[in-house]
Amino acid sequence: MAELMRSVGLVGEKSTLVCEHNVAPHVPRFSTPSMISLMEQASLVALEGHLTLEQT
Repeated sequence: MAELMRSVGLVGEKSTLVCEHNVAPHVPRFSTPSMISLMEQASLVALEGHLTLEQT
C-alpha cells in the first residue's frame, strides 16, 4: 500500500444551498447527514492531488 502524502493545514472548500432536500424533517435546519456529506466532499477536495488512484 502506498504511503499517503499529506500535509498539516490542507484546505478543502465545498459549498451548498440549504433547501428542502437537505434539511432535517423535524426542524427547519441543515441536517446532520447533509453536513457530514459536505465535510467529506471538502476533505476530498483538500486531498485532491495527494492520493493515488488506488487510494480513492
